[in-house]
Amino acid sequence: MAIQPIDLQTIFAQQERVSKNAAFQQQGVLLKQSVEQAEELKKTTEQKKTVEMAQQEENSLGRLKERNGNRQQDESESSEKKEEQEKMPEEIPVKVTYFKDPKLGNHIDISG
Repeated sequence: MAIQPIDLQTIFAQQERVSKNAAFQQQGVLLKQSVEQAEELKKTTEQKKTVEMAQQEENSLGRLKERNGNRQQDESESSEKKEEQEKMPEEIPVKVTYFKDPKLGNHIDISG
């Protein structure tokens, strides 16, 4: 059975739509892959951040334990600092005054 000229016209008219659909499908696959990669990257960065936070918390807990163990040393050092501060003369506090416009903020123009 031979191809009729009307069939050729229909095929050529539909060929553009078919090629566009194929291109959109390929772009859709690439877009889906890029979105999945972005999500995977986000997950890995979140996991890395949580691991780092856990390590920082562990380090801070270790510091607290060290502080509790060295509390007696800290108390003796603080008493020495207090004695030094008592020996120093007191500073005179400086009073700072600011200028404020009495009309500022009292008049509101609502006429626009």
